[in-house]
Amino acid sequence: MYGITLAHAISLGPPSQGRTIKVFSLVGITAILSWPFAGALAIVFLFHDFAQIGINGYQFLQQVRALLFAGAISVTALVNPPTTILRVT
Repeated sequence: MYGITLAHAISLGPPSQGRTIKVFSLVGITAILSWPFAGALAIVFLFHDFAQIGINGYQFLQQVRALLFAGAISVTALVNPPTTILRVT
């Protein structure tokens, strides 16, 4: 629950690719490590991101790339937590 709260607090900032990576990485890590239902909240954050940036071709591809990168961070955090945490922060 704390991970989702932190992700929501970060999502209130101005839209950027870095914000998207942080939000979805936190949601992914929370879903994997502690609360599986947190994965359902990723859909809400996804719609929130798309509503803020507007959907055109280039920005959509940038957001999809950021989402895939966030998913990779989440999986890496599960496999090798200490190294991932030090590199992301």
